[in-house]
Amino acid sequence: MKKEEMVIIFKAFSDESRLAILGLLKDGEMCGNDILEKMKISQSTLSHHMKLLCESGVVVGRKQGKWMYYSISAIGAETATKMIQELLDAKVSQAAPATKKPAAKKAEVKKTEVKKTEPVVEEKKPEPEEKKEKPVQRRQPDVWLL
Repeated sequence: MKKEEMVIIFKAFSDESRLAILGLLKDGEMCGNDILEKMKISQSTLSHHMKLLCESGVVVGRKQGKWMYYSISAIGAETATKMIQELLDAKVSQAAPATKKPAAKKAEVKKTEVKKTEPVVEEKKPEPEEKKEKPVQRRQPDVWLL
C-alpha cells in the first residue's frame, strides 16, 4: 500500500468526531440528516468529515433524492484493516530478536571535573529620586479690575 493511501486512511481515523460517525455507521446505513441530529454538529462540519471518510474509502455515500445516505464500505474497511495489520506485522518482526546476544559491557564513564563558579551578584541600581512637585504659581488678580 502506498504511503499516500495510508495517510488518507489515518487522517480519516484521526478525529474524534469521525470515529463517532464510524461508530454510528457500524450499525448500518444512515441518512446524513440523522447523523447531524445525533452528532449535534453543523451541516458544513458533517460535510467536511464525510468528505474525508469517503476519500479514505472506508465510507461510501449514495444520493437518493435530495438526501445522502452513508455506510461503511466493506472493501474500504478490509483495506484499512490490512493496512493496519501490515504495519503491526512489520513492527513485530523488527522487534523480535533473531538470537540472544551476550550482554554488552558497560562503557566506563569518565568523570569530568566540574568547575565551581562563583554566583553572579547583580549590582543594585540606585533608586531614582522622588520628583519634587513644583509649586503651583497662582496668578494674582488684576488690581485695576476691582
